Amino acid sequence: MSLDTTTLAAIYGGAIGLVGSAIGGIASYLGSKKAAKVNIDAQQRVLNEEKIKEKEEQEQILRTSARIIYIDIFTVLKEIIRIQTKIQKPNIGSAPEGISISRNYSEHIANLSGDFQLEQLVLINKLYGLVWRLQQDILRLNYITDDYNAIRFSVNIIGVELFGANFFSILDEIEYDNLDDRKIISRMEPQYYGLLDSLKGIALL
Repeated sequence: MSLDTTTLAAIYGGAIGLVGSAIGGIASYLGSKKAAKVNIDAQQRVLNEEKIKEKEEQEQILRTSARIIYIDIFTVLKEIIRIQTKIQKPNIGSAPEGISISRNYSEHIANLSGDFQLEQLVLINKLYGLVWRLQQDILRLNYITDDYNAIRFSVNIIGVELFGANFFSILDEIEYDNLDDRKIISRMEPQYYGLLDSLKGIALL
């Protein structure tokens, strides 16, 4: 049976329509797939950038805390050397001065917890505890009537903690006005030598 022209035109038109719809559907799918990939890639870039930023911020926090603790320790060292060797200062003579250290030292210690061993963190905390005791002795001091013996006792405890029995002989080798941190660190007890060396390495990054 032959088909007339009108019927053939309808068939061809329908076929073309189906093909067009199929092509359009495929194009739409491919376009959506590409857009989704672009969107996923963009989200991944944002996540990567956020991770990098977060890592940089954490490293900066670590460096800052290491610097503060390092400076605190040498601030204490400088003052205990002055107290123990009775170095004179204008207007106050050899009288002990208040020691300024970070009040948030526990927070700084916590910031180091990911990069330092527990034993090292305990050492830092112990040292701050000894310094706090010295601070209290200085605050209770009567500059007119006291003989500074309680303060010197606290100073000796800190010195022996850091340098062992060599503390008193090391005092003769240290120049108060020209502290050489490398030389001082090298004379410390092994556990404090390792601690200060690690702190300095991070602080100077």
